[in-house]
Amino acid sequence: SKAEQVRAAPPAEPLPRVLHPGFTVVAGPCSAEDPRQLDEVGAELVRLGVRCMRAGVWKPRTSHGGFQGHGPPALAWMRGACDRYGLELWTEIRDLANIPEAEGRVDVAWIGARNGQCFELLRAVGRSFPRVVLKRGAGMTVEEWIAAAGYVQAGGAAVALCERGIRGFDRSFRNTLDLAGAAWARRLSGLEVLVDVSHSTGLPALAAPMAAAAQAAGLDGVMAEAHPRPRESVTDADQALSFAELGAMVRGLR
Repeated sequence: SKAEQVRAAPPAEPLPRVLHPGFTVVAGPCSAEDPRQLDEVGAELVRLGVRCMRAGVWKPRTSHGGFQGHGPPALAWMRGACDRYGLELWTEIRDLANIPEAEGRVDVAWIGARNGQCFELLRAVGRSFPRVVLKRGAGMTVEEWIAAAGYVQAGGAAVALCERGIRGFDRSFRNTLDLAGAAWARRLSGLEVLVDVSHSTGLPALAAPMAAAAQAAGLDGVMAEAHPRPRESVTDADQALSFAELGAMVRGLR
């Protein structure tokens, strides 16, 4: 089969890494809202030993009327907080116009699920950022996901994959977390694979056990949304972890 052919041809040499050695945790708010919020998040991440802050600066939203992010001012707030606390800055590049605003200021750029097969964006991000994370689209097969990563690699970037849930029939959850698909993608591609435990379930109570399951499956890290005051989050408040929940997840992984 085509999958077996891919598996039979591993890379000739180790691929460049996006993540840190061991199991990487990336955490932070869904959206960068203001400097105070990001400062609180930065201090908490340092306390927990987490090295990577995530937040949305440009927000692709299902509804046109939804909050679209603060754009460049938010990136400046985030860069300031990450520099103060010695953290890596991870954010999503939503479209081509974001690239000149973010280039040189973002440590790891991610491409969101909605843009997982926007090939011109994949190529451009691969040329502009040395480390990139590609989230899996809700309707993408494992083969399509790996193929899309090739567009990023063609630009010269190191790329990791992020499983954030696929569309299923059970509406108990925001999405269906496909751990088997994530593990299979890692085996077929040789790339590092993260699991977004917030978008894949939409339920804070499942974040810690799904993070532990990702670690047990041999994956490389997790991404989670956390907010100092989850009920006040301007986006995805229902799935945001409190600092107490984030701490419990991190301690469980150790």
